[in-house]
Amino acid sequence: MQKGRARDVIMRVIVIVTGVSLLTSMTSCALFKKKTEPNLAPFAEQTVTMAGKVNHGFAEIRSVYIRKEASQSPEVEELKGMVEDIRLFMIAIVEYSLQVVTLSQSSKTGPERAQAFADFLDELLDPVVEQKDVELHYAEGRLDEILASIRQQETLIDALRVGQPIVDEAAYVAGAFLDRFKDTQTAAAESISAAIDQEFHAVISYSNILQEQEEIVLGVHELLAQYALGDKTALDKIEYEKLLVFEGINVEGGLDVDELYKIEDRILERMDKISTLRKDMEPELEQYRVKQRELDKITREIDKSLMDTRATIFIWNKTHLKMSEGLTEPATISLFNITQQLMDTAIQEIPEIPIDLPF
Repeated sequence: MQKGRARDVIMRVIVIVTGVSLLTSMTSCALFKKKTEPNLAPFAEQTVTMAGKVNHGFAEIRSVYIRKEASQSPEVEELKGMVEDIRLFMIAIVEYSLQVVTLSQSSKTGPERAQAFADFLDELLDPVVEQKDVELHYAEGRLDEILASIRQQETLIDALRVGQPIVDEAAYVAGAFLDRFKDTQTAAAESISAAIDQEFHAVISYSNILQEQEEIVLGVHELLAQYALGDKTALDKIEYEKLLVFEGINVEGGLDVDELYKIEDRILERMDKISTLRKDMEPELEQYRVKQRELDKITREIDKSLMDTRATIFIWNKTHLKMSEGLTEPATISLFNITQQLMDTAIQEIPEIPIDLPF
């Protein structure tokens, strides 16, 4: 009787162990089916970066010395509107990104997430479709079809994949808009520079004349020194018609010592007058240089902001693509727990087996 009961218990254990083996093989595909979730970390990090930059960049660039010239430039007025458009576009991207990050962590079902995601994308599309400066790759009807397809998805990851072309289109429009901004900024810088040149035209022109005269006079002084040292051909190189220092002096037969000293005195006197005139003009010339330097500095700052904004949008687009590709994770159902429960059942049966040692 005991032997029969033991055999029954052993058979039950064998059945349980066999069941574990069969369950393992049958559920290796079902319970361990891989699960793909949005690759959120890079996108969330980039969203934080964008949120910190959205109110900086172009808005921080200020002029001091060229305000008058800038206020008279039509290109600058156009740039002001474009800066605001860029800021609003960046805000739209940040708001969309924050909504997606929040949605991925919500308790909504897959279809509910897909519906909400489509709504977010629809809002992001508003500035993309409303702008008229960049031709879109997709007709508005095709964009509506993509949104409709997103609403039919069962999971957020599938919705992200279907919606990626719209995100790509938004990034493309932003890049093209920045290109147009750069063209307008270049035209604005050229117009401001031309206005500054015009404002200081007289002083710049006279400064150039003085510089030319100074170079001529110094050149004559050098040739006279060569003549005094014995180079008789030095006088032939002088352009007398451009100089007043030789007035009343006949150089055809050469120059004696007194004539050389007289010409030298005239040269030194002329150099002194040129120096005085240049010193008197220096404040205006410095004001001209200050304005041009500020214009150059602002141009570099805008170029840097453009590059930063372009890089930010590029990275945002790529991290969104990476997020839509997803991360593959193991299933949340653990086969180990199921196996453990079955083994516990078997172990509970073993103590009931009579111990009948043969010795």
